[in-house]
Amino acid sequence: MASRLMANRVYTGKKDWKLPNFVATIGSTGAATIVPSKSFGVVTATRGASAGLYLITFGVDAGGQVRKDPYKYFLGAHFFFKGQGGPPAISTVASVCATADATATAGTCTLQVQCLDFAGSAVDPASGEVMYGIFFFADSGAP
Repeated sequence: MASRLMANRVYTGKKDWKLPNFVATIGSTGAATIVPSKSFGVVTATRGASAGLYLITFGVDAGGQVRKDPYKYFLGAHFFFKGQGGPPAISTVASVCATADATATAGTCTLQVQCLDFAGSAVDPASGEVMYGIFFFADSGAP
């Protein structure tokens, strides 16, 4: 289990910054599988009912028991994708936007995001792509 003491130095008006992040591989149906050894503070990235819609849950999996971490302030996120076949390949996803924020809700601790193509339409990442995400939070409830 990774340490949840995300120590960093950020000088800002908000206190106690946390930077959870994840790496997920995309399957043939658009389902994301978190790579636990390369992820920190993110438990799941579940594909929603429509193309490119994902629900990201923050917390830690402690021996099969999920402990969710609420965050008082969601300050932003950054996503990028590694296309099939390595870095030269271009991903089908041009941008990701947050569509619902429940990161401050105790017991929920989720962020819903939508993947968009270059035309602005909802799109699933291609099978075999790798999704990377980092999140910026302040005033965390995480230990």
